[in-house]
Amino acid sequence: IMFSGLTVANVIGVPIGTYLGQQFSWSVSFYLVGLVGLLALGSIYLWMPQIKVDEREEKVTVSQGLKNSELWALIALTTIGTGGFFAWYSYVAPLITDVAGLPNHFVGYAMMLAGLGMVAGNFLGAKMAEWFSPLKAVIISLSVMCGILLLNMMVATNPYLLMVLTFVIGAISFTVATPIQMAIINTSKGSEMLGSSMNQSAFNMGNASGAYLAGLPIAFGYGIVYSSLVGAILAFSGVAIAVGILIVRKRKESKYRKMAMGC
Repeated sequence: IMFSGLTVANVIGVPIGTYLGQQFSWSVSFYLVGLVGLLALGSIYLWMPQIKVDEREEKVTVSQGLKNSELWALIALTTIGTGGFFAWYSYVAPLITDVAGLPNHFVGYAMMLAGLGMVAGNFLGAKMAEWFSPLKAVIISLSVMCGILLLNMMVATNPYLLMVLTFVIGAISFTVATPIQMAIINTSKGSEMLGSSMNQSAFNMGNASGAYLAGLPIAFGYGIVYSSLVGAILAFSGVAIAVGILIVRKRKESKYRKMAMGC
């Protein structure tokens, strides 16, 4: 449900912010975000129930969670894997206008298409986590995202294909959200709150690092389309991390079985 709110915000909020920035000034969008943030803060204060927590028990669970190596690997997976999406998403506007040659007002439409894709992808990701294991669903999603981003790089000059792929990339990228959250909750037994909060932080780190890394080839003069290549590399790196986690899990399970048979 939380990720659904995030995706719907991309359908409504991002196009509105883009439109206001183009019609008035970029600062108007930030004023609007600040106002919405204040409203959200007030709503949380008024209606969010207070949850009492045993401080001593909380310290123990936090300490145990921070010692969980698989949890840290999943956090790295979230940061790097979702960084692939943000490497592309951060440069959608110049892809639309400078590469595909579409007018500025098409940026808002593209953002809405991406947001609609995110809504669809969020629900598809939940189903994928049921059909496969959460981590296998992540591997499938990131693998497809890697291929789609490379395709996006090759056809970016075609405005029709670019708009279609804007929806598709939004959808594929957010099939990762629910499975990775489920994987983290399953891994951080006893410290689920810690794992979930760390995952949100990792998501934000992916946002920042993906945008930064995608900007490097652009800064060196390689063109806007190379942001999609950076995104594909990050998505592939996420696949490698996820596969590594599965390999380590299987080795541990095999070790425990041998120990049990020995007993």
